[in-house]
Amino acid sequence: MNSVLRVNPELIAIAATTLYPNWYPGPLENIGDTDKVRGDLALELVRIVKMAGYQLVIADGASSEAFKQELSELKVLVVSRNNPQRAMGRKLAIQKAAKLDGVKVIIRTEPEKISIVEMFAQTIALPIINGEADIVVPNREDNHFRQSYPGYMYDSEKIWNKKYNHLLHKTGLLPPNQILDIAFGPVALRNDQLITSLFEEYSEAQTFPLVKALSFGLRILTIEIPFAYPPTQKQNENTEEGGAKAKFIEKRNQQRKTALTELTDYIRLLKHKKSNKII
Repeated sequence: MNSVLRVNPELIAIAATTLYPNWYPGPLENIGDTDKVRGDLALELVRIVKMAGYQLVIADGASSEAFKQELSELKVLVVSRNNPQRAMGRKLAIQKAAKLDGVKVIIRTEPEKISIVEMFAQTIALPIINGEADIVVPNREDNHFRQSYPGYMYDSEKIWNKKYNHLLHKTGLLPPNQILDIAFGPVALRNDQLITSLFEEYSEAQTFPLVKALSFGLRILTIEIPFAYPPTQKQNENTEEGGAKAKFIEKRNQQRKTALTELTDYIRLLKHKKSNKII
């Protein structure tokens, strides 16, 4: 662990997106208030980043004025976005982070996943700093994954990952001894235009860049981490109030089905563009 702690935090930039139009200050009034739950976690992440000394960029899309004021008081570098799509926010955050002085590694994450920064940022950045990888994908250790997530999310994302990896193995894009936790989301990138441009190119900014990176032969390393989902977020996504849980389940299932179809089509497209090589 000591070797990990020697990484200069100023070499690492955290890139995240926020969109909490219904966030409000003060205590949580109802566990079903999703924007409040996630916004509070995002603000906690900001404070952790500041204490650790990492650089930070947040692309915000029409959060409440109260939330924006909190970011302002915390002196966060905020990029405003008119497009509410998360993919667009991810692109803007990465573009801005890539231009920050001294940044060697960009960690793209959802801001609610606070322990990615609090506990594992240097772990996943170190292989890039040491020149051992171009991209690092953290994989969730299964016990923490199963115990901390809502059951329907665990089941859905396990199926999602299994089908994704089967397709990537079948097409020869991913080595048979490697598994990617694609459904997780966070990823660490070497701050090189060749790498970052992959994550700025697509409307589907979570999966396609990794697939294209594999097709280019870039060095993608996976590291297992004991990540635990925030308890308040689990409670929020398990609440039955207002049919919230049913909506989350339907959303997850639809995301998985759509993503797998899009991935299949995208791999076919890549095979037609084999002549496009990285030089």
